Amino acid sequence: MKGCITMSNKELDRSRIIERVIVKRLTQPEAAIFLNLSIIRVKRLCLSFRLFGHKGLISKKRNNSRYQDHRADKEVKLPLGCFSSKHSMT
Repeated sequence: MKGCITMSNKELDRSRIIERVIVKRLTQPEAAIFLNLSIIRVKRLCLSFRLFGHKGLISKKRNNSRYQDHRADKEVKLPLGCFSSKHSMT
């Protein structure tokens, strides 16, 4: 394992849906409806996911002390290689 990343449950759900868009099991407009986002925002998330992987979907404000509100209990810590077959997009 290369390390762990911390994702909120919302980011984890977003990651799963964007993965389905990348592998063409879901269209961008469908993903926009599921995520309650615009199609443009979904396109940007897909680009970020292609460039940076799961790290590209994590909030950039997370490590900024100005924005911290101590919600560690709502976050899920996962190793970078943890998306095994039990998390597959079938």
